[in-house]
Amino acid sequence: MSSFPRIRRPLVTAAAVAALAVAAVPSPAQAAPGLPDIGPGATGFGAQCVQAFYYSTGFSDFYPDAVYGPRTTADTKRFERLLGLPQDGIVDPVVGSVMGAVIDLGSGPGAWKTIGCWYEVPSLW
Repeated sequence: MSSFPRIRRPLVTAAAVAALAVAAVPSPAQAAPGLPDIGPGATGFGAQCVQAFYYSTGFSDFYPDAVYGPRTTADTKRFERLLGLPQDGIVDPVVGSVMGAVIDLGSGPGAWKTIGCWYEVPSLW
């Protein structure tokens, strides 16, 4: 069972577009600057956070297994396409910031931080 509530796709789409506008402007309060990008071959909690985001928002029905494989890469490319970003399948600070903002909008302020993903996924904040 995921610790994320499932959010409807239209809400995610609208929130992602709005969050991208916010994420494009770095805030002075950087969460954890210098975190490495998360992409194909990554394992561990950071990869699980990315997968949990896609699972909880309905982007994927693939339950998080903490291995960033072909399905997670494909989900990331679809998310990047939604945001109008280059589709490289890698969660960088821009993509990670949007993920955090969408979770916070859908689940309440601080949700991304509460579950620990704030410290694992690259972000502009």
